[in-house]
Amino acid sequence: MTPVTNVDRLFDTDPLALRLTVVEVGAPSQQLRRRVGAMQPLVQRGDHRRRVVGGVAVIVGALTLLVVTPAGAVIGRAILPEGLQQRLGLVVGAPTHLPSGGSGAAGSGVTSGLLPPGTTLIGGGGDIATPSLTLAEAQRLVTFRIPQPGDLPTGVMFSGALVDSNHSVFLHYADSSSQRGIGLEVRQGVTTGGSAVPAGSVQQVSVDGAPAYYVHGSYRDDGPGSIAVWDSAADDVELTWQRNGVTYNLTAGGLHLSAAAVIKIAQSVR
Repeated sequence: MTPVTNVDRLFDTDPLALRLTVVEVGAPSQQLRRRVGAMQPLVQRGDHRRRVVGGVAVIVGALTLLVVTPAGAVIGRAILPEGLQQRLGLVVGAPTHLPSGGSGAAGSGVTSGLLPPGTTLIGGGGDIATPSLTLAEAQRLVTFRIPQPGDLPTGVMFSGALVDSNHSVFLHYADSSSQRGIGLEVRQGVTTGGSAVPAGSVQQVSVDGAPAYYVHGSYRDDGPGSIAVWDSAADDVELTWQRNGVTYNLTAGGLHLSAAAVIKIAQSVR
Protein backbone atom coordinates (compact mmCIF):
# COMPACT_ATOMS: atom_id res chain seq x y z
CA MET A 1 0.00 0.00 0.00
CA THR A 2 1.39 3.41 -0.96
CA PRO A 3 1.84 5.78 2.02
CA VAL A 4 -0.28 8.95 1.95
CA THR A 5 1.91 11.92 0.97
CA ASN A 6 1.66 15.47 2.26
CA VAL A 7 0.04 16.48 -1.01
CA ASP A 8 -2.58 13.73 -0.62
CA ARG A 9 -3.30 14.92 2.92
CA LEU A 10 -3.85 18.45 1.65
CA PHE A 11 -6.26 17.20 -0.98
CA ASP A 12 -8.14 15.04 1.53
CA THR A 13 -8.59 17.96 3.95
CA ASP A 14 -9.29 20.75 1.44
CA PRO A 15 -13.05 21.12 0.77
CA LEU A 16 -12.44 22.73 -2.60
CA ALA A 17 -10.09 19.96 -3.67
CA LEU A 18 -12.65 17.37 -2.59
CA ARG A 19 -15.35 19.10 -4.61
CA LEU A 20 -13.10 19.20 -7.68
CA THR A 21 -12.05 15.56 -7.44
CA VAL A 22 -15.45 14.01 -6.70
CA VAL A 23 -18.06 13.94 -9.45
CA GLU A 24 -21.50 12.60 -8.64
CA VAL A 25 -22.81 10.27 -11.35
CA GLY A 26 -25.45 7.58 -11.53
CA ALA A 27 -24.77 3.92 -10.88
CA PRO A 28 -22.81 2.33 -13.76
CA SER A 29 -24.46 -0.28 -15.92
CA GLN A 30 -23.48 -3.95 -15.78
CA GLN A 31 -21.96 -3.67 -19.27
CA LEU A 32 -19.76 -0.76 -18.18
CA ARG A 33 -18.75 -2.66 -15.04
CA ARG A 34 -17.58 -5.63 -17.14
CA ARG A 35 -15.57 -3.39 -19.48
CA VAL A 36 -13.90 -1.52 -16.65
CA GLY A 37 -13.16 -4.73 -14.78
CA ALA A 38 -11.33 -6.12 -17.80
CA MET A 39 -9.01 -3.10 -17.98
CA GLN A 40 -5.74 -2.66 -16.09
CA PRO A 41 -5.68 0.42 -13.85
CA LEU A 42 -3.55 3.10 -15.49
CA VAL A 43 -3.19 5.70 -12.75
CA GLN A 44 -3.76 5.41 -9.04
CA ARG A 45 -5.85 8.12 -7.43
CA GLY A 46 -2.92 9.50 -5.50
CA ASP A 47 -0.76 9.58 -8.62
CA HIS A 48 -3.40 11.60 -10.45
CA ARG A 49 -3.50 14.14 -7.67
CA ARG A 50 0.25 14.42 -7.63
CA ARG A 51 0.28 15.02 -11.36
CA VAL A 52 -2.28 17.79 -11.04
CA VAL A 53 -0.29 19.46 -8.26
CA GLY A 54 2.92 19.01 -10.24
CA GLY A 55 1.38 20.72 -13.27
CA VAL A 56 0.27 23.67 -11.17
CA ALA A 57 3.75 23.90 -9.64
CA VAL A 58 5.34 24.06 -13.10
CA ILE A 59 3.04 26.93 -14.13
CA VAL A 60 3.73 28.84 -10.91
CA GLY A 61 7.45 28.27 -11.34
CA ALA A 62 7.39 29.58 -14.89
CA LEU A 63 5.57 32.74 -13.81
CA THR A 64 8.05 33.25 -10.98
CA LEU A 65 11.00 32.97 -13.37
CA LEU A 66 9.40 35.52 -15.66
CA VAL A 67 9.19 37.98 -12.80
CA VAL A 68 12.72 37.55 -11.45
CA THR A 69 14.70 37.13 -14.69
CA PRO A 70 16.08 40.00 -16.80
CA ALA A 71 13.51 39.16 -19.47
CA GLY A 72 10.78 39.83 -16.95
CA ALA A 73 12.42 43.12 -16.05
CA VAL A 74 12.43 44.10 -19.71
CA ILE A 75 8.69 43.51 -19.89
CA GLY A 76 8.28 45.85 -16.94
CA ARG A 77 10.43 48.53 -18.55
CA ALA A 78 8.41 48.22 -21.75
CA ILE A 79 5.60 50.15 -20.04
CA LEU A 80 7.54 52.36 -17.61
CA PRO A 81 8.13 55.23 -17.57
CA GLU A 82 5.77 56.84 -20.05
CA GLY A 83 6.71 56.58 -23.71
CA LEU A 84 9.96 54.66 -23.17
CA GLN A 85 10.59 51.26 -24.76
CA GLN A 86 13.41 48.85 -23.99
CA ARG A 87 15.32 47.65 -27.06
CA LEU A 88 18.09 45.45 -25.65
CA GLY A 89 20.81 48.07 -25.03
CA LEU A 90 18.66 51.08 -25.95
CA VAL A 91 15.99 53.06 -24.14
CA VAL A 92 13.85 54.34 -26.99
CA GLY A 93 11.41 57.24 -26.67
CA ALA A 94 13.47 60.08 -25.17
CA PRO A 95 12.53 63.53 -26.54
CA THR A 96 14.70 65.28 -29.14
CA HIS A 97 15.13 68.28 -26.80
CA LEU A 98 16.18 67.59 -23.22
CA PRO A 99 15.57 70.45 -20.76
CA SER A 100 18.47 71.43 -18.54
CA GLY A 101 18.64 70.54 -14.87
CA GLY A 102 17.79 67.36 -13.00
CA SER A 103 19.74 64.16 -12.60
CA GLY A 104 17.87 61.55 -14.58
CA ALA A 105 20.99 60.25 -16.34
CA ALA A 106 24.66 60.83 -16.82
CA GLY A 107 25.62 64.05 -18.53
CA SER A 108 22.99 66.55 -17.23
CA GLY A 109 20.27 67.95 -19.45
CA VAL A 110 17.74 65.37 -18.35
CA THR A 111 14.69 66.10 -16.27
CA SER A 112 14.79 63.98 -13.12
CA GLY A 113 12.69 60.84 -13.46
CA LEU A 114 12.41 61.01 -17.25
CA LEU A 115 14.70 58.04 -17.86
CA PRO A 116 15.21 54.77 -15.94
CA PRO A 117 18.09 54.60 -13.43
CA GLY A 118 21.36 53.61 -15.07
CA THR A 119 20.41 55.15 -18.41
CA THR A 120 23.07 57.20 -20.18
CA LEU A 121 22.83 59.49 -23.18
CA ILE A 122 24.64 59.00 -26.48
CA GLY A 123 27.03 61.94 -26.51
CA GLY A 124 25.76 63.08 -23.14
CA GLY A 125 29.11 63.10 -21.38
CA GLY A 126 29.20 62.24 -17.69
CA ASP A 127 31.87 60.42 -15.68
CA ILE A 128 33.88 58.04 -17.87
CA ALA A 129 36.10 55.29 -16.48
CA THR A 130 39.12 54.57 -18.68
CA PRO A 131 39.22 50.95 -19.90
CA SER A 132 42.75 49.99 -18.83
CA LEU A 133 42.72 46.21 -18.29
CA THR A 134 44.40 43.87 -20.73
CA LEU A 135 42.23 41.24 -22.36
CA ALA A 136 43.86 38.54 -20.23
CA GLU A 137 43.21 40.50 -17.02
CA ALA A 138 39.59 41.06 -17.96
CA GLN A 139 39.14 37.40 -18.87
CA ARG A 140 40.17 36.35 -15.35
CA LEU A 141 37.44 38.54 -13.86
CA VAL A 142 34.44 37.26 -15.85
CA THR A 143 32.73 33.87 -15.99
CA PHE A 144 32.46 33.61 -19.79
CA ARG A 145 34.84 33.63 -22.73
CA ILE A 146 35.20 37.22 -23.97
CA PRO A 147 34.39 37.47 -27.69
CA GLN A 148 36.09 40.02 -29.94
CA PRO A 149 35.36 41.56 -33.34
CA GLY A 150 37.44 40.02 -36.11
CA ASP A 151 36.76 42.75 -38.69
CA LEU A 152 37.78 46.23 -37.54
CA PRO A 153 38.46 49.40 -39.56
CA THR A 154 42.07 49.91 -40.64
CA GLY A 155 44.25 51.27 -37.83
CA VAL A 156 41.74 50.53 -35.05
CA MET A 157 43.11 48.13 -32.42
CA PHE A 158 42.28 46.89 -28.92
CA SER A 159 43.24 49.50 -26.33
CA GLY A 160 41.75 48.30 -23.05
CA ALA A 161 38.95 46.58 -21.17
CA LEU A 162 36.70 47.53 -18.29
CA VAL A 163 34.91 44.89 -16.18
CA ASP A 164 31.59 45.94 -14.69
CA SER A 165 30.83 42.58 -13.04
CA ASN A 166 31.68 38.93 -13.54
CA HIS A 167 29.03 38.77 -16.29
CA SER A 168 29.73 42.08 -18.06
CA VAL A 169 32.75 43.56 -19.82
CA PHE A 170 33.39 46.65 -21.97
CA LEU A 171 36.06 46.48 -24.69
CA HIS A 172 37.58 49.61 -26.24
CA TYR A 173 39.24 49.81 -29.64
CA ALA A 174 40.93 52.98 -30.95
CA ASP A 175 43.34 54.28 -33.60
CA SER A 176 46.75 55.74 -32.79
CA SER A 177 45.33 59.20 -32.09
CA SER A 178 42.69 57.78 -29.71
CA GLN A 179 40.30 60.36 -31.16
CA ARG A 180 38.32 57.74 -33.04
CA GLY A 181 37.19 54.50 -31.55
CA ILE A 182 34.78 51.62 -31.05
CA GLY A 183 33.30 50.35 -27.82
CA LEU A 184 31.79 46.90 -27.36
CA GLU A 185 29.82 45.95 -24.27
CA VAL A 186 29.27 42.22 -23.77
CA ARG A 187 26.75 41.26 -21.11
CA GLN A 188 25.28 37.89 -20.21
CA GLY A 189 21.48 38.06 -20.19
CA VAL A 190 19.25 40.91 -21.31
CA THR A 191 20.36 44.46 -20.63
CA THR A 192 17.91 46.72 -18.79
CA GLY A 193 18.37 50.43 -19.24
CA GLY A 194 21.00 51.58 -21.70
CA SER A 195 21.47 54.56 -24.01
CA ALA A 196 18.59 57.01 -24.31
CA VAL A 197 17.57 57.89 -27.87
CA PRO A 198 14.51 59.40 -29.57
CA ALA A 199 12.07 56.90 -31.08
CA GLY A 200 12.52 58.23 -34.61
CA SER A 201 16.26 57.60 -34.53
CA VAL A 202 16.08 53.81 -34.25
CA GLN A 203 16.24 51.49 -37.24
CA GLN A 204 15.56 47.77 -36.86
CA VAL A 205 18.13 45.72 -38.75
CA SER A 206 19.43 42.15 -38.60
CA VAL A 207 22.63 40.61 -37.23
CA ASP A 208 23.13 36.92 -38.02
CA GLY A 209 19.44 36.68 -38.85
CA ALA A 210 18.33 38.00 -35.45
CA PRO A 211 16.66 41.37 -34.73
CA ALA A 212 19.06 44.22 -33.96
CA TYR A 213 18.65 47.96 -33.38
CA TYR A 214 20.79 50.63 -35.03
CA VAL A 215 21.03 54.34 -34.19
CA HIS A 216 22.93 57.13 -35.97
CA GLY A 217 23.33 60.41 -34.08
CA SER A 218 23.76 61.70 -30.53
CA TYR A 219 22.75 64.50 -28.17
CA ARG A 220 24.69 67.75 -28.44
CA ASP A 221 24.72 70.69 -26.02
CA ASP A 222 26.75 73.81 -25.29
CA GLY A 223 27.73 72.83 -21.78
CA PRO A 224 26.15 72.64 -18.31
CA GLY A 225 22.76 74.31 -18.11
CA SER A 226 22.14 74.23 -21.84
CA ILE A 227 19.42 72.30 -23.64
CA ALA A 228 20.66 69.06 -25.20
CA VAL A 229 19.37 68.55 -28.74
CA TRP A 230 19.40 65.32 -30.71
CA ASP A 231 21.70 65.65 -33.73
CA SER A 232 21.00 62.94 -36.30
CA ALA A 233 24.02 64.07 -38.37
CA ALA A 234 26.54 63.52 -35.56
CA ASP A 235 29.22 60.92 -36.34
CA ASP A 236 28.12 58.55 -33.58
CA VAL A 237 26.50 55.16 -34.10
CA GLU A 238 25.21 52.43 -31.87
CA LEU A 239 24.10 48.87 -32.62
CA THR A 240 22.69 46.40 -30.13
CA TRP A 241 21.80 42.75 -30.66
CA GLN A 242 21.58 39.43 -28.84
CA ARG A 243 23.08 36.01 -29.56
CA ASN A 244 22.91 32.82 -27.46
CA GLY A 245 21.71 34.61 -24.34
CA VAL A 246 24.36 37.34 -24.54
CA THR A 247 23.56 41.00 -25.29
CA TYR A 248 26.04 43.02 -27.35
CA ASN A 249 26.16 46.81 -27.58
CA LEU A 250 28.53 48.32 -30.11
CA THR A 251 29.23 52.07 -30.26
CA ALA A 252 31.51 54.01 -32.59
CA GLY A 253 32.48 57.66 -33.02
CA GLY A 254 34.52 59.63 -35.53
CA LEU A 255 34.89 56.73 -37.95
CA HIS A 256 32.21 57.68 -40.50
CA LEU A 257 30.79 54.15 -40.43
CA SER A 258 27.69 53.26 -42.39
CA ALA A 259 25.00 50.96 -41.03
CA ALA A 260 26.30 48.18 -43.28
CA ALA A 261 29.84 48.63 -41.94
CA VAL A 262 28.66 48.51 -38.32
CA ILE A 263 26.62 45.37 -38.98
CA LYS A 264 29.66 43.79 -40.62
CA ILE A 265 31.73 44.43 -37.50
CA ALA A 266 28.94 43.02 -35.32
CA GLN A 267 28.74 39.83 -37.35
CA SER A 268 32.49 39.32 -36.93
CA VAL A 269 32.22 39.28 -33.13
CA ARG A 270 33.03 35.74 -32.05
